[in-house]
Amino acid sequence: MYLAVATPEKLAMRATLIYLFFLTSIMRIGISAWQGLFTPSLLHLALVTFPFFLLAIILGQLVHTKISDMHYRFAVYAILFFSALSLLFKAFN
Repeated sequence: MYLAVATPEKLAMRATLIYLFFLTSIMRIGISAWQGLFTPSLLHLALVTFPFFLLAIILGQLVHTKISDMHYRFAVYAILFFSALSLLFKAFN
């Protein structure tokens, strides 16, 4: 929520989120490798899903350039709202 208010432009917000996800992913990969969580079947699954990951990046770039700031903010707030609801639902069930 803070990020949505602190970065008024969608380009700055997107760049900040990409950097944040990159850093957290690097940390998660390091911790998972250290704990020995990478198995051959998990690595195979990662290879199978990698093309879909690339497709999502390309589609995200296309959508980002086509939508207005207002629609982008609405989408961000909607995702935050439904994520919060999901977390609340999981916490109480």
